Amino acid sequence: MHLLYSDHAIWLLCAVFYLSDQVRYAGANALLVGEGRKGWAPIIPHYRFLILNRAFTVLNPLTPWATAITLPWLSTGEAMPRDIHRQQRRVKVVTARLANIRAAASVVCVSLFVIGPVATESSGLSFAILIVAPVLIAMWVGVAIPLILYRGCLGLPLGSLIWILIECAICPGYFANLWRRLLVRRLSSSTDAVIFCSATMNERQQAKLLVQLELYFDDLSERDLLTDADEVSFTKYGHALKRSSLL
Repeated sequence: MHLLYSDHAIWLLCAVFYLSDQVRYAGANALLVGEGRKGWAPIIPHYRFLILNRAFTVLNPLTPWATAITLPWLSTGEAMPRDIHRQQRRVKVVTARLANIRAAASVVCVSLFVIGPVATESSGLSFAILIVAPVLIAMWVGVAIPLILYRGCLGLPLGSLIWILIECAICPGYFANLWRRLLVRRLSSSTDAVIFCSATMNERQQAKLLVQLELYFDDLSERDLLTDADEVSFTKYGHALKRSSLL
């Protein structure tokens, strides 16, 4: 309780919003996929811990600069190299054009959760705000212009983009996660998530992925969230993954 009434309460509140924004629900027929050092991989929802019969995905809060997108799954059993390469190019284009937004979100994260608390502890809250506030304002102005200019590559209407900027201005915790908020809020394309990720995996990684997907698929079946067509699509993944390893 003492922490809630201390000078650090403002940073704690920002952290609560930031951490809550890492919890995402994609639905039964979509998966969040993340880009790592070894390529792309699906982020399997925590299906053993349900909230209102929903399994949520938790993004890594320590890497606000990491790219994550939402893609459908159980949508196809065929590997389509052209679609996979098109989606890979699209992600690279978005990442290149909006690199300053990615950097700005990381700067905001460091300002809120490192510089702010340290400055508060050493010199008081007023001094910390004098340091952090100008940084947040500068970063907000710095991302607003490119977001409006390049909103087409995100597929977001102007109204949605303005609302996102308002959210960032009101809640710095959301601002710190802006890069991933922009990318995961809607389906990026019709490219199947499993096929897309498997293109960067070796056979061992693909086998491990299939085991994880089978467990998640069984959970969805037990909760009656799948159709007969979904079951047919899932049975094709084994063959499709073998083909994708040859791409």
